[in-house]
Amino acid sequence: MEVEDLHAKAVKADASKTNTVMRDVEAMLEGFEYQPTVFGPMFKRLRYVMLERFKTIVRSSFSDYLEASYSSDELSDVRGGRCEENSEISRDWTVGNDAVGRAEKSSFWDWDGGSTAFFWRWQPEVKGDMRDGTRLFLKGELPSFRKKQRLNGDLSVRELVKLKIDKVRARAYIAEGLVLSLSSCFHVPKGDEDIRIVYDLTACGLKEALWGGGSFWMPTIMSVLNCATHSSWFGDVDAGEMFHNYPLEERIRPYAGVDITWTNPSIGTCWERWTRMAMGMMLPSPWVTTRLFAWASEIIRSDWYCENNPFWWSRVVLNIPGMSSYNPAMPRFYKWSDSTNAIACDFRTFVDDSRTIGPTRQLAHAATHRIEYMMGCLGLQDATRKRRPTSQRSGEWTGSMSIAIEGVGLFATVSQAKWDKAKGYVNELLEVFADAEDLPDFDLKDLERKACFLVHLSMTYPLLSPFMRGFYLTMNT
Repeated sequence: MEVEDLHAKAVKADASKTNTVMRDVEAMLEGFEYQPTVFGPMFKRLRYVMLERFKTIVRSSFSDYLEASYSSDELSDVRGGRCEENSEISRDWTVGNDAVGRAEKSSFWDWDGGSTAFFWRWQPEVKGDMRDGTRLFLKGELPSFRKKQRLNGDLSVRELVKLKIDKVRARAYIAEGLVLSLSSCFHVPKGDEDIRIVYDLTACGLKEALWGGGSFWMPTIMSVLNCATHSSWFGDVDAGEMFHNYPLEERIRPYAGVDITWTNPSIGTCWERWTRMAMGMMLPSPWVTTRLFAWASEIIRSDWYCENNPFWWSRVVLNIPGMSSYNPAMPRFYKWSDSTNAIACDFRTFVDDSRTIGPTRQLAHAATHRIEYMMGCLGLQDATRKRRPTSQRSGEWTGSMSIAIEGVGLFATVSQAKWDKAKGYVNELLEVFADAEDLPDFDLKDLERKACFLVHLSMTYPLLSPFMRGFYLTMNT
């Protein structure tokens, strides 16, 4: 229980370290007891060899792609710098070498130099998106916003913001180039000791100029329960630098400028621009990144007909009320594996967080491992520091926790702190009614904040939804 409580929180600081001991223990064969002084150095050496092999395979796969796609004369021209700058082979050469170079800088547990997707390994339909960025649609005039970045008065917070911006600049996610309009940024808390930078495209007008791509489906905890039972196990994979994994279209980059003058005033006015999607680029960032990761999910799940694939399934089972075989303890429909005689492994992804589901600890772990190494194969980052042990009492995912109790049932709940917060909000509102002689007055912003949190809670407890009508009737009066 202490281990599960330790991993209950979904948020971890960016500077947190990967739990290598947990990975070592998971890699041990059944019947062997993990001894750090004996097996620790062995795993460290094995990981070094695996890392070097990974780098070699990335180099050779890109070379094979070029040789299969272009003639020897074309390759000779691009190596000698004799190709047009925006030609197909020139873009392949530039972006591909950047991807290989970043892979060379990686360590086993992290992409220390950032990452660029291995676009040549993706489906033909999205290879261009992963290389050049998804083409964004305009619905208005592109802005010309020139206001300098506002600074936080707290020097300690300002230093944290600078560290975050320096990191993305060092990885060339923010880089030099033509800047025609600036954006701004602000910070929000991330856990207890860290912050998250949000890059605001609303004030500068860029958000209004871009069409976000329309609506897109997002899972809830019920999406996990729909492919799980009382005996299921759960794992987690968290994408590292989720939005930064995907390039921003070249045409839009001049209008996504960043004022970095304040980070080093001695250099004078200094503007740079985004080259990747970023947190806060609503709506383009979520639409682009979730769409492209959905394509990645198809590759991760691929070869479903191969029994060595943990996501292998043999048939789809319908379990509809009214059927003679209906079982209320099972999902309404699910993928079944005849080899394990159980619901097949699966996973659900909420933006950058994937929750794996398997009928046994070993299969859930295998499914988690496959997502991780297939993401690496595609050039996408996996934040290994956020990995939690495979468990039947999983930590938070989309703000909810799923709990499987063998022989008892499958449950969804939230953390005690979140439940106490909800009760506190309700009690505050009840006190306003108790103290009022006539109809009470409410602060609209405060009521919106409370209602928003309760809507979030209703995704775990759907029976709350009807009671939200009173909130919205009050706010819209």
